[in-house]
Amino acid sequence: MIGLYYIAKILEIFYNLDPSIMINMSQDNNINNISIEESKMRKPYKLDDIYIETNLSTKDICNMIKMIIETYKLEETDLGILLRR
Repeated sequence: MIGLYYIAKILEIFYNLDPSIMINMSQDNNINNISIEESKMRKPYKLDDIYIETNLSTKDICNMIKMIIETYKLEETDLGILLRR
């Protein structure tokens, strides 16, 4: 499982690129893992005024990051993640 530290760092990088994109995502009811409401999360990570669910499987984390990459209109090759056993 990807550690909370790494999830937080990846999401902070995206957030710092353009906070408004992630803020808009947090207000979209169709996106479950990013929210302005802490109560929607089992294990939230606070990033300024938004919360990000960290109690996710590795697959769900990768899917969330892929969705964020697409939302930021970046290429998947712009971010590399290496998972080790």
